[in-house]
Amino acid sequence: MNNPGDDWTDEQLDRLTPDETSIRLAKTFVLGWATGDRQLMNTAIAEAFNTGRPLKFLGAHAEWISQGLNLRDDQAAIDAVREEIARHLANENGCGTTPPKGDQ
Repeated sequence: MNNPGDDWTDEQLDRLTPDETSIRLAKTFVLGWATGDRQLMNTAIAEAFNTGRPLKFLGAHAEWISQGLNLRDDQAAIDAVREEIARHLANENGCGTTPPKGDQ
């Protein structure tokens, strides 16, 4: 199966690869989110955009979540996330069924 990211160039992937500043901004945003501090969230978002890092900011979130959910090394964790996504998609599409494995 051809995954959406399979055809990405190294340059495209580099735009998403987080740097230290983007990781700090992502952590600042998540701290603001967790504590309800909108100023922290807004500051992190503004700095990410003002410094030309919106994609790296997104990549930093993805990296941090990947690590937290152990999605690099744990196939069971990967499968659980895929099943959760399939359930959400099924509910959003109103079909109430989970797509067969491999179609997710």
